[in-house]
Amino acid sequence: MKVYFSGIGGIGMSALAQISLIKGYQVLGSDIKKSYITDKLEKLGIKIYNEQSANNIDESIDLLVYSSSIDEDNPEIKKAKELGINIIHRSNYLQDIIKDHRVISVTGSSGKTTTSSFVSYGFNQAGIKVNGIIGGWVREWDSNVIYFNDSDITVIEADESDGSLINYTPVISIINDLSIDLNINSPKFKSVPIDKLKYAIYDIFFEYVKNIISNDGRIIFSLDNSVIDFINHFNLKKYIDKFSFYGSYEDFIDKKDFLDNLNSQLLYYKGIDIKLEDGNPFIETNIFYFNTKDLGENKYSYTSKLRLSTIGKYNINNALAAILSFIVYNQIYNVIDDELFFRDYVLKFINSLYGFLGPKRRFEILYNNLINFDGNNSRLIVVDDYAHNPKKIYSLISNLALFYRDYYRIVIYQPHRYTRTLIFWEDLKHIFKDIDLLIILPIYSASESPIIGISSKDLAQEISLNKESLNINEVLYLEDYKELEEVLLSKLNILKDKIMVFVGAGNITNFANSFANILNTKFSDAKLLTGY
Repeated sequence: MKVYFSGIGGIGMSALAQISLIKGYQVLGSDIKKSYITDKLEKLGIKIYNEQSANNIDESIDLLVYSSSIDEDNPEIKKAKELGINIIHRSNYLQDIIKDHRVISVTGSSGKTTTSSFVSYGFNQAGIKVNGIIGGWVREWDSNVIYFNDSDITVIEADESDGSLINYTPVISIINDLSIDLNINSPKFKSVPIDKLKYAIYDIFFEYVKNIISNDGRIIFSLDNSVIDFINHFNLKKYIDKFSFYGSYEDFIDKKDFLDNLNSQLLYYKGIDIKLEDGNPFIETNIFYFNTKDLGENKYSYTSKLRLSTIGKYNINNALAAILSFIVYNQIYNVIDDELFFRDYVLKFINSLYGFLGPKRRFEILYNNLINFDGNNSRLIVVDDYAHNPKKIYSLISNLALFYRDYYRIVIYQPHRYTRTLIFWEDLKHIFKDIDLLIILPIYSASESPIIGISSKDLAQEISLNKESLNINEVLYLEDYKELEEVLLSKLNILKDKIMVFVGAGNITNFANSFANILNTKFSDAKLLTGY
């Protein structure tokens, strides 16, 4: 079969293209943007056109797969229709691929990609072969997909931002949180007023949860306030035997009234130790598992240490969700004998996460060197991070101050989409804290039209008005990358250790990588300490 992918360079589309190749299909596609993803696909032998044109489409193509960024007026779509070629959206094509699989899905507005990569990696390291279709480029795989033709267990991300998660019926679903972070231009949300978005997303998740429950699936919830509010809003406690929960000990105490007398299971962490080794972050905590399901007075418990090579309580939560999915999967399918399961296999899963670098752009250290500037040695770290909604950004920034409290901290932020910036405007004015220098770049439009009154320049001015209370020394709005490069290079003479964090889901990552290359050239004799 010959499959054409229109918009093949997207993270979801590129995964499907690779799976199609593994299945033995002939694969080709188009994308107007060249990237490390398209480079990787071409190295695999996939023909990619750098423009989207009707000339790319002919009668030899059996199926055209398109992404959400491709509209009906696209010349490739029009030509495929003229030729009678079968046309399918990427979410429906994925659904076809996994229709006979045991699916573990991860959804929610934060942590999908890290959690799904933890699940995929941990299962395989513990000896259960699973496929992983990830919304980010996993560094260990040098890919966003791991796929075995002889495995019928597949981990996916179910996207709530366009409502497509309702297309899936997983045997297990992880729901990390339900904060609002939507593509309001998608058909599901285009006509919904901004002040009604919360309940619009609740309604979609309710449909999703009902579908899972009706098919005897299991749901793993975080103890995030938005999730508890959702459960209470729809009175879902009556399905509690299908639910498991994870979070911090503080979450457990705070939600004690909610959890009391529930016949469920819980995985939580308590206490955190953090450290830096040559600028690389590490985090360690104790985790506790309790299961009161069907055990009467014989409540089962298990404790272990969890170590991660990254920053953040949010990553501990992502790891807990992944570990709990492994436990729940074995409860459903009894793959491993109970006596050995926790002693050997769960421990193997937990230990595998230590040192796992995971997806690119999730606190990805691009540069970490001791540099000599005018006879003075200091450490310089450059980080690329995909955070693009207030909750993710706040978690990143607060952990930055915690782990790198003795460093000169520079944050470079590129807002993503005008609509997203509009929705989050008030939050964005207050989430940046404890920073020496905050630089805000123009909004990455993602093909959206500008919105009057919503601009990065205005945002920078709003933050500047409160910089003392936010403990920010300096706020700059910069128009272009050349100016940004000059400003950042001028900060190299600061005698303190320095960390520069590039934040956003747009093309800021291109400059972050280019800037790291500039530093490698400038300080070519420096001792390279990037990675772990």
